[in-house]
Amino acid sequence: MSAQKYAVFFPEGDGYLFCRPLGNGMEGVTSIVRSITNNKNYVRKKTKPTSAKASHRDGIRCPEVELYEEFPKIPALVCSQDFNVLPKDHASYSDFKSTAMIFDYCNGGSLDRFFAVLERERILPPQALVLQLLDHLMEAVDFVHRYCEPPVIHQDVHEGNIFLHFPTPDSKLLDFLLGDFGLAGRAAEDLFEVSGNPVRRRMRDLASLQQEDDQAQQQFAARQAAGTPTAADKPPETRTRQVNRMFDDISNLYEIIHRSLVGRHQQPETAKYVALRLDFSDWLRELGKRYAARENIWPGTYNQWVDLHQYIRTWAEQARQQADKLPDLQWTRQDRYRDNVPPSDAQVAAHPWTFYNQHLPPEADQRLKAPWQHAPSPSVQLFETRQELLRQAAAVPGPWRIARVRTVATAAVLRVEAVEEHAFNLHVPRLSDNPWKLPNGRHVNADDVEMEDQLVATAVDGIGGIDTFIARSEALSLNAAVADELADDLFGVDEAWCARLARLAKQAVESTLQAEDAPPAAAVIQLAPQDAAAGAVAVSVAAATADGNLPVQPATQEAAATQLAPVARRRRPRRRQVRTGPNVTTRAMARREEMDKRRVTRSMARAAAVEAEAEAARKKRKV
Repeated sequence: MSAQKYAVFFPEGDGYLFCRPLGNGMEGVTSIVRSITNNKNYVRKKTKPTSAKASHRDGIRCPEVELYEEFPKIPALVCSQDFNVLPKDHASYSDFKSTAMIFDYCNGGSLDRFFAVLERERILPPQALVLQLLDHLMEAVDFVHRYCEPPVIHQDVHEGNIFLHFPTPDSKLLDFLLGDFGLAGRAAEDLFEVSGNPVRRRMRDLASLQQEDDQAQQQFAARQAAGTPTAADKPPETRTRQVNRMFDDISNLYEIIHRSLVGRHQQPETAKYVALRLDFSDWLRELGKRYAARENIWPGTYNQWVDLHQYIRTWAEQARQQADKLPDLQWTRQDRYRDNVPPSDAQVAAHPWTFYNQHLPPEADQRLKAPWQHAPSPSVQLFETRQELLRQAAAVPGPWRIARVRTVATAAVLRVEAVEEHAFNLHVPRLSDNPWKLPNGRHVNADDVEMEDQLVATAVDGIGGIDTFIARSEALSLNAAVADELADDLFGVDEAWCARLARLAKQAVESTLQAEDAPPAAAVIQLAPQDAAAGAVAVSVAAATADGNLPVQPATQEAAATQLAPVARRRRPRRRQVRTGPNVTTRAMARREEMDKRRVTRSMARAAAVEAEAEAARKKRKV
């Protein structure tokens, strides 16, 4: 027994189905999506269209793609796809684009949410978790500052952009990842030099940087006075300003560390970690004051921060060895703890505790086991009819298409049988959504907002808009005699995607057969019966997995529509990880350290050779 339903389909990569919205930001909109090839959840982010030439972009159109470097403490970028949004004859057609990106899904939510859940339940995280947080965040910031090529400044470090992930269903320690590089920028490569013992990349002296910047400014002014600047010539950005922005990253990180140590709403007598008197607490407090005042910033302070991370890494590694004794925090996961207000007043059960504790009180433990407290994992949103999908999917950022899916109860799979040709909601999110305004009232992306009335009219717009599709879909359900004609007219199948679905299904079957120790709950991929055009990819709806994937449940959710031919996606090959010290880092970091050591060795050898030659010359002159 099977029933055909409809779902929102995204064309990036090998294809994804819409589960639910995740959040709206100034740069774009995020959603949780489900892969049709491996049944895993991912996060899709669709940006507003922009250009690298826009005044607020600093020469980088999409920092999350252009500046991305794979690192264990940064959510992995699976793939990305650009979409042209202007007419082909427009002068900015090739430059002004929007981008859709697919990232790994973090099942623990954001650090801001995690803190809110703990404070609501009056729970203090164990010291080992705080040290894990410090270690992972400092490692991520250190990586983007010192080991990316060129260095990257995040410029938006806050609790909402730090994500938590439980690697396994039994993990008691979380991974903390720094994400959302939508406002990131580049820094000069020569901000750092290789020096010290041990050899390490350290920030250069600010006085020498300032002197070189002043010379660069004077040279630019001289070229302007002589009338010789090129078209691309512009005043060089002072590197001391870049250093200040790096310190802003660390300053924001300091605020997060402070909250994790003492809590946001705790009274002094209930803040356990204040009494711990960690060795670095006074130093961090003084450092935070300097950052807040934006005074007395000097390279030694930054290098101290890097050295501090080495100590914290050692402490965190020692604490991780006792992880099996820690309290279980899996109940805070997004798929296990509801953030919204539940029915009745059950959630306001008063705790008898005045102080914060590291374990749940009996009242909370019993309440968390109640059925209403368990929010289901994000499941694929299924619709009975096309008109229901089109009406309720008005806010889902596109471009997306309608997928014909079939649920088969006996096989416990969801088959993607076909993808229809028309695409919807290319221009969602809109340029004027969630405006980010300056004190003068002007949009930060004012250059882009001015382009809103020049956006291309899509094929759906040319037919009459989404209302035409809704009316035709209703006619299909009411008049079976013209169903085939209307279906071919507006709801025709995309033959290219059908062939691709068949190929993916075949590959999935082959890989499943080759797997020797696949767990029973792994995604089930089957080749659907061939009908009008092509095969289908079938996604398992069986048991829950460590990623929080639960059975697919019919539901409705907002979405949207638009059209555009897909652009080749961007995929970066994964780098093999290597171990350098207590923590696992990428090959890039290890290679950079090795290159630094070799460079110093060669410099010392050259200096020794020059000294030997000079000594030989002096002896010869004496003779």
